[in-house]
Amino acid sequence: MKEPTHDAAAYQAFDRVAVLSNNKTHAKIDKKIMRLFAPGVVLVFEKGRAALDHIERLGVDLVLCDSGLDDMTGLEFLTKLRGEMKQRSLPVIMISLMNSREYVLDAIGQGCSGYVIRPYAPQTLEKYILAARRMADYPDAQRKRMEKARALAEQGDHQAAAEHYEEIISEGNEAQFYYDMGCSFLVRKEYAKAVVAFQKALKYNELFAEAYKGLAEAYKARGDFERYKTNIEKAAEVLAQLDRFEEAKMAFIQVLKHNREAHNPYKILGLKLRRDGDLDGAVEAYARALEMTPDDEHIHYNLSKALHLAGKEAEAQASIARALNLNPFFEEAKKLYAELFKKPFQAPLGAAFKGPSSAARLRGLDTD
Repeated sequence: MKEPTHDAAAYQAFDRVAVLSNNKTHAKIDKKIMRLFAPGVVLVFEKGRAALDHIERLGVDLVLCDSGLDDMTGLEFLTKLRGEMKQRSLPVIMISLMNSREYVLDAIGQGCSGYVIRPYAPQTLEKYILAARRMADYPDAQRKRMEKARALAEQGDHQAAAEHYEEIISEGNEAQFYYDMGCSFLVRKEYAKAVVAFQKALKYNELFAEAYKGLAEAYKARGDFERYKTNIEKAAEVLAQLDRFEEAKMAFIQVLKHNREAHNPYKILGLKLRRDGDLDGAVEAYARALEMTPDDEHIHYNLSKALHLAGKEAEAQASIARALNLNPFFEEAKKLYAELFKKPFQAPLGAAFKGPSSAARLRGLDTD
């Protein structure tokens, strides 16, 4: 077996490694190859739940995960790790026999840090380990600025803190740059490069969400509530893009305290995804939006539109009916109703507008 080219010190960030597989041969191979990188300890788990419990109690630095475990799939393990446990920064390299484009895309979507197809050489794993290590500190310079901004805010120097946060946010095009790069790699079936690009985009977005929240608090402390509102809304939008629902919801609640007409961040995300042609993503975003504001007829309308474009007519009909039940005088919804049901909408006798203050939000964004 040809050993990797780099010296063991290059991998010192990953002292505790977890190998997950329900296939004893796969686990033995993965553990043996991982030993070439001289970690302190390599733990083997056949069950995903046992691995999750260990990670929660004692932690690990790196996970090598097979597609099959005794109690769940590798993708389900990733979902639980990133979702339930909020372990977004722990590097997870998938090592699998599955080589279909769909499976690789699902793994990327769930947040894997690398994807290796069996059988593989140590040099292949080495590339992902080095990339994961670099990603662990990425982007380091901005994080140092973030720490400086927080320290200044704690000292009461909110003007200087705001300047540091604004400097971080001024580089906001980086996330979109790496996202677009990831998409181009996917089109060319360069999955390894796509994983790294998407991970970089995610790291930047997480950074910007924190920066927007910090900037909002800095302006609030200075009594500048207009800039506070602008930045807390941006924080909510980025958190929605990251699907950090509870944090997005709390940010949105803060927004509503100062702006009753603010747009639900998941509605904004849904509109963006629909315009980009990601109808499944738009439907999911609108469903999230309705968890925040279930009586917003415009979200039901936009959900119906996305479902209709996706060819899900029965679901689209149900959504447009709910929109018009909330507001029988919603003209755009009436047009969509007529298109879906092949007949004009008839408001019930004595019908009245039932929604909250939605009428005040009748702007282009809602009915786009």
